[in-house]
Amino acid sequence: MLGCRLWCVLPALLSGVGAAGAADPHVLDQFLASTETLRAQFRQELRDSGGQVLEVSAGTVLIKRPNRFQWSYKEPFEQLVLADGERLWVYDKDLAQASVAPIDTALTATPAMLLSGEGLASDEFNLQASFSRDGLDWVLLKPKAAAADFRTLALAFAGDTLRFMELQDNLEQVTFIEFSDIERNVDLGDGLFRFEPPPGVDVIGAET
Repeated sequence: MLGCRLWCVLPALLSGVGAAGAADPHVLDQFLASTETLRAQFRQELRDSGGQVLEVSAGTVLIKRPNRFQWSYKEPFEQLVLADGERLWVYDKDLAQASVAPIDTALTATPAMLLSGEGLASDEFNLQASFSRDGLDWVLLKPKAAAADFRTLALAFAGDTLRFMELQDNLEQVTFIEFSDIERNVDLGDGLFRFEPPPGVDVIGAET
């Protein structure tokens, strides 16, 4: 089941229950330093505080550092979340609506900015723990900003490959993301990170 490793391992780690080995606390910084672009498929689950699955979605993610990414949701409905280096766009095809905001105000201390930004993880996050279990190296982060929308962020690596992310928000809901078909440092043109609202789409926010 998607997220089981996170759902089962992290509570045990944080409560001191279960066996977990040591892991390199710098695995995330090493991954970021060696990654210029990333392309992958993802599957995402949103769970409530009791572990009940509320929503399942899937799609493709493209990342080009610095400050460019494209999360393209295909299921259960089409949505595009795109950063072009200056602005963040969120486009809902079914609603024929797009919102836009400056990237520096919309993405402070978020997982998307962590993966696509140009700084270090320590610029916006504090390392809470690192450990190894079931062939995965984990890092658990907490945002420095008190106003962040989530409480903790965990990332799991198989060697130098990002496999899982977990976000726990302030409502105790947990989002699990599993990555597959991962390609790093492939050619991704800047045109992939530009968005032009289709005719008839209602745009909320300022484009410049």
